[in-house]
Amino acid sequence: MSVLAAGRVAETVVSHAWNKDYTQVAICANENVVYVYAATPDTPAGQWKLLHTLQEHDQHVSSVDWAPTSNLIVTCSHDRNAYVWNHRTDDTWQPNLVILRLNRAALSARWSPLGNKFAITSGAKSVCICYYEEDNNWWVSKLIKKRHDSTVLSVSWHPSNVLLATTSSDFKCRVFTAQVKGTDDAASAAAWLGDDAKFGECLFEICAGGWVHAAAWSLAGTSLAFTSHDCITQFIDGLHGPANTWAANLLPAKCVALPEGSLPLRDLTFLSDNTVVAAGYDCTPVLFEANVANQVVQSWSFKAALGGRGRVDGDIGDKGASRFTSSLAVFKAQSDLGLASCGATGPSSAASDSPHDNCVQCIRSVAVRTSSSQAHVGTFTTSGLDGRVVLWEV
Repeated sequence: MSVLAAGRVAETVVSHAWNKDYTQVAICANENVVYVYAATPDTPAGQWKLLHTLQEHDQHVSSVDWAPTSNLIVTCSHDRNAYVWNHRTDDTWQPNLVILRLNRAALSARWSPLGNKFAITSGAKSVCICYYEEDNNWWVSKLIKKRHDSTVLSVSWHPSNVLLATTSSDFKCRVFTAQVKGTDDAASAAAWLGDDAKFGECLFEICAGGWVHAAAWSLAGTSLAFTSHDCITQFIDGLHGPANTWAANLLPAKCVALPEGSLPLRDLTFLSDNTVVAAGYDCTPVLFEANVANQVVQSWSFKAALGGRGRVDGDIGDKGASRFTSSLAVFKAQSDLGLASCGATGPSSAASDSPHDNCVQCIRSVAVRTSSSQAHVGTFTTSGLDGRVVLWEV
């Protein structure tokens, strides 16, 4: 568990997304524009080269995502609009307005695994499933309006491309059907949902003890994890077979609490089917691990907080360290993070060793080779309100 690269790219970063070959990254810097850099995950952010500035939104851009199968970028904003950006042959980005029909801010954008549609969450208690209409040459949307009683904070696509998990500030995580006729393969959709499935049906919902900030599916699509503001992460396992049978055979959620003194998590992702990484207000990622017996997940447990600050762009060297600066760091941790003491045992105790010194907002799993000779589960990047982007290896 180590930091491979870290650096500050902006004053603050609310979201970031890599292109499919990890040679460029899009950054939301809490402004009404998006910055595109020439970069690789193992290059410190301070050394990235700015290539393009995407300017079309009128208000704060809340989310960005890069299509996994093409060179399309989707952005959404508090101005209630979303744009799909197409990279043209003259090395410019052309924005295409998406018809959302929202009366509240758009909050999160995520492409589907096949890259043929995307989801936009909003403060209008709805989710927009957006797809391209070739006949009219524009991006349109179908709205999932049912069941949400408050703002929809985030979404996560199932590997099948026709199921969607949503998280909301109404304290619930839900799973919906999200097939689009003419966009999704009919046979594949029927295999997962049945022949009579309707768009936007809620298959099941799970209650939490606070705002549900984020959800993620396992790589095989048989497990769903989501985390809430009460510092509880829940895991739903055994999601095998057609999705229309899940509700009848749903297993009880496995709840894992963070250690005492921890702060809530904001985002999470699966590194493997049995390993989840998450991060949030404690400024450092944490790991959850499954206990598997006879190829069946028996339980989940908190494994570790990832410490090890490593060398960060702009950091002073070891020669500049002193007892005074160490004491100042402890005081800052107590003030900013609410630590009772420097001897805390939870993730907060590792926060002072983390490259981040403010809330981690976004986690992205990356498939890159590293120079490490040791076997590892996966690599991922984090970005936070401190403006840093960090590459981690587990």
